[in-house]
Amino acid sequence: MNEDFIDNRHGHWLGAAILLAWERAMLAGQLAENATASDLVRFVGDKQICRLLGVPGDFAASLAARLAASYVEYRGIRRFDQEVTRTSTIVQAARIARRRQSTRSRQLYEIARDVNASEVSRSRREVEEQNRNAALATALKEVYQTQCMFCESRICVSISPQEFYVEAVHIRPLGRPHNGPDIPQNMLVLCPNCHVQFDAGTLTVSLRSPTELLIASKCSKHPLRGKVVRTRGSHTLDSHYTTWHQIYSRARHG
Repeated sequence: MNEDFIDNRHGHWLGAAILLAWERAMLAGQLAENATASDLVRFVGDKQICRLLGVPGDFAASLAARLAASYVEYRGIRRFDQEVTRTSTIVQAARIARRRQSTRSRQLYEIARDVNASEVSRSRREVEEQNRNAALATALKEVYQTQCMFCESRICVSISPQEFYVEAVHIRPLGRPHNGPDIPQNMLVLCPNCHVQFDAGTLTVSLRSPTELLIASKCSKHPLRGKVVRTRGSHTLDSHYTTWHQIYSRARHG
């Protein structure tokens, strides 16, 4: 997130603030009263409402997208209109309309509150997961002294102070559709070159034991083909994930 932003992602008022922004724009003629859900979401992005809220643009867009359909369903700013029917007296119709106004407005703001709470919860969860992932990856890199497990290279990216670059790689990837776990038994420490080859299936591994693996390659002359690699420290690997990677790589490349 740009450092110019104040991080208000945990604010309980964000959903209501987006509703207010839409309605102020309608009253000012900047947004049509019959705006579609897509129009509402686009408005939040085009007018950079995220800057007014003090949240990242993608967070504001996600919150707006989840609110827009309900806003349209509840007739938006027109939910305050009084509907006088032929079968009701003016007084009765006014009372009915007021009740409808109150109910619609209350329900809409309750939806905004619930959506906002959900979005805040998701944001907190993602931040916590990112922090946890980063800590685990850093610890594992330190076990290997920022050296690639496969080719044993160390990529120097800074001389003063001296720093090296290496990547923590999940054997079975995180998230959909693979849903691999974020645990050391599912992780390798690789240089970018070996990482790309591993993801592409050019390199695969099979376990001889939880602490010893054999590198295989479709390329008969690959310099790492047949190399035996041993894990360090307390790091062990699980054959469940290495076998999954082998099967997945074969399926991708026939």
